[in-house]
Amino acid sequence: MGKLILVQADGLLRAMIEGELKEAGHEVTAFPSVREALAAARWLPHDLAVVDAVGQDREELDRLVELCRATRVLLCAGAFDLERVTEAELPVVALLRRPFSIGDLAARVATLAPPRAEKL
Repeated sequence: MGKLILVQADGLLRAMIEGELKEAGHEVTAFPSVREALAAARWLPHDLAVVDAVGQDREELDRLVELCRATRVLLCAGAFDLERVTEAELPVVALLRRPFSIGDLAARVATLAPPRAEKL
């Protein structure tokens, strides 16, 4: 499956999502902030960035605009976050609205991250 960058501020939730995505066959590199993910996106091969807007402050959302310019982003957001995200007019490839399960997230990622051909 695809190579993913995951941004989730909550450490426990980040570990749970990372585990689910790896179990689904994805290669995942996880970060607690958009700032760290943006720095990695410049050198780390990836197909998609999965970003949870919850827990990200205004400065991080400003960096999210830069991340959206650098890569394809699946944004996870609740009602409050959607207002902030809409104001920023982020060019995301997909939006996953809360509430959703980790399984819902994994299923959405599977539709956006292309399968990788295995090398012989």
